[in-house]
Amino acid sequence: MAKLSEMDMAMAGVMRMVDEALEGIPVKERKVLFAVGNGAFKLRLNLTSVHTTFLHRRLQKSMALGYKAALVDEYLTSTVCPTCVSKDRQNRRAKPSMRVCACTECERWIHRDLVGEHNIAIIGEHYLKSLLRPESLARPTQTI
Repeated sequence: MAKLSEMDMAMAGVMRMVDEALEGIPVKERKVLFAVGNGAFKLRLNLTSVHTTFLHRRLQKSMALGYKAALVDEYLTSTVCPTCVSKDRQNRRAKPSMRVCACTECERWIHRDLVGEHNIAIIGEHYLKSLLRPESLARPTQTI
């Protein structure tokens, strides 16, 4: 129960930040999408991890408040430089080195989890505008 109350407090903080950011915008014009990576993590005894529990709790709370939520395919999200993706550059791979990625194009160094977070946010933003995933983060089409 303590973990669930901690998760609820964290979620209440996120919702306060969203509400403050949208203050003054009429409810009908608000576009909020919680884009979350679809990775599922298990513990040793096939139990759900705290990360996965928090993810599901966050999605439940946000949808209960009327926000949209989307699970994002994590393909390429932690290996493509978000700076280059946001500039519509194609196939700019960040070279992972332990937990840090370095972009060979813009020479930016960033932790690979933050690279994933940035790219998931870019995918969510792009989805709100066009209902599609950015081309630089799309899975290649398979030919038979």
